[in-house]
Amino acid sequence: MLRPYCQQFLPLRLDLQVMLLVSIILGVTFPTFALYEANESAERAIESASLQAKALAENIAVTSVEQLITQDFASAEQLLLRSARFPGVIDIQLTDISGNIIGDVMVDPSTIPILRYELTVIKPPPKVKPQKNLHNSFLTIWEPVISVNHVGWVKLTYSLEETEKIASEYLQDYMADGLIMMALLVAMILCVMKRPLNLLRKATKFAENLKDKSGAQMQTMHGSIEIEQLGKALNEASLNLYSQETAINEAMKALNSQKSAMDQHSIVSVIDTDGHITYANQKLIDLTGYSKNELLNRRHKLLEPGFQSVEFFQAMWDRISTGKVWHGEILNKSKHNNKVWLNTSIVPFMNEHSAPYEYVVIMTDISKQKQVEAELERKAISLKQMTDHLEVLVKNRTEELEQANIQLTHLNKIKSEFVSVVSHELRTPLTSIKSFSELLKNDIEDFDLKEQKHFLSIINKESDRLGRLINDLLDLQKIDSGKIVWKDKHINLAKLLSDSAELFFQTFNDKGLTLQLSLPKQPCSPLVDEDRIKQVIANLLSNALKFTERGTVVVTLTAEPNHHVKVSVCDSGVGIPANELESVFESFHQVDNSETRKTRGSGLGLAICKEIIEHYQGRIWTESTLGKGSCFYFTLPTPNNNNEKSRGAL
Repeated sequence: MLRPYCQQFLPLRLDLQVMLLVSIILGVTFPTFALYEANESAERAIESASLQAKALAENIAVTSVEQLITQDFASAEQLLLRSARFPGVIDIQLTDISGNIIGDVMVDPSTIPILRYELTVIKPPPKVKPQKNLHNSFLTIWEPVISVNHVGWVKLTYSLEETEKIASEYLQDYMADGLIMMALLVAMILCVMKRPLNLLRKATKFAENLKDKSGAQMQTMHGSIEIEQLGKALNEASLNLYSQETAINEAMKALNSQKSAMDQHSIVSVIDTDGHITYANQKLIDLTGYSKNELLNRRHKLLEPGFQSVEFFQAMWDRISTGKVWHGEILNKSKHNNKVWLNTSIVPFMNEHSAPYEYVVIMTDISKQKQVEAELERKAISLKQMTDHLEVLVKNRTEELEQANIQLTHLNKIKSEFVSVVSHELRTPLTSIKSFSELLKNDIEDFDLKEQKHFLSIINKESDRLGRLINDLLDLQKIDSGKIVWKDKHINLAKLLSDSAELFFQTFNDKGLTLQLSLPKQPCSPLVDEDRIKQVIANLLSNALKFTERGTVVVTLTAEPNHHVKVSVCDSGVGIPANELESVFESFHQVDNSETRKTRGSGLGLAICKEIIEHYQGRIWTESTLGKGSCFYFTLPTPNNNNEKSRGAL
């Protein structure tokens, strides 16, 4: 609807249409470009003015620090009067941190800075940092005056009127240049198009005469590549039309020759749209055993043995009835009921209404090929069975190798962690021992008795730490190798907990922590190695002491169903991240957060605890909330559950 309406206002000549289009494009492009460039120039000018004004404010802030501190207000006013002579400045105020005005200078219409005393206080920005506000044609800058502390503010108002005038002049210049350029381009386009348009008119007249099929040729036009190509195309079209009748006759002769050749090579028939045979070549007659008269005007269904489904033939007819070629394999039968496989192509012939009026059926005997394919299929099935069996064997072997690789990777990781942790943990106490030993050896006379005792205390502490690490490594190696001797006996677990806690009471008190016990009255006597269970409890209490800065550590013993006892050690320390709860009992694992990093250990204690508890068919686990604390639990079976089986060396 819109297109015919617009065409009423368009000129009919192509050159005028091009000129109008170019004028519209240029009329939109150049003003837009001019406006864009003017805005860019204005923004650059404003940014430059802003930088100058900010630099002036910063200079005043730095220079006025001493006047504000010494309350030399006269010097401050003189500083403002000198600074106000900077081009573009409208007014400058200097205040204390509360906004009380110390100096106020404005520039009157004659651009002479004068002091004014109308304002006594202004509201400074809420935050102590430079501020810049652009409103209309004015730029306001707040700059803090800072010595050691914040002592005041400088407020500077700057005029951008000159900058806006420059931007307006830029826009006028760009628009004038754009109009001149647009006029030149339109004139240039008209000159360039004049010759091609004349050549196009000549080509149009020549094309109108092509219907005569005279084979005439027009002179090649030298205007542009497109026009030359158009002239060549018109000449070729003239030659093609001239030779059309001859080509058609030759094509008919070639078609007859091809039909004869096809009859010699292929089995050919022609059927109408109802499926009746209207033509059969000699090869079809020989193949089927029917005479020509027996085949003609009979439905092609005569040759179908009923092997293929109704849906198969329905899909074939649906395709060829729409003018599409069909390819497929069809099983036919002869007059004597012999089965023959034929590779078949059915080609529709279309009338002037684009509807098929007959179909050419071209067939090739592939019976021997089908026999070979059947034999190959049988062999393929046999080969697939063998391949499937081989794949199962390969898959099983691959899974075994993958499991072995996983185990090797895990062992390699443990080895790497072992080397890294042990080298670090051994080096740290050895370094301290060596350092303080060197101090006592070389400079003992420089230290008093108290300092010497302090150094020896550190050496003793680091020696104990080194001994604990070596003992942990030896214990873990014995457990892993099965060489540890378990001295099992019935113990009073409540008394063992009380005795173990008593060793830690003083250490907890020294750190300002409370250690509490909650023990049952009835006896709990599991069959275990007393020293190993002490080792577990000592490790758990040491961890609670190490990672708890304030609060309480509670040790609880309770009787569980199914003849088990449960021990818990709960602290109010830093806690453990949820994603590391399952990993804390692995060898050399250390929780990685900002708090635990201050008190990192070897990562062996909990791994040894796990090995000891699981040796007695118990379970050890932890529950923790980050920042609130952790609870470590372990269970042990009582005599009724383990049937008092003695455990020897493993």
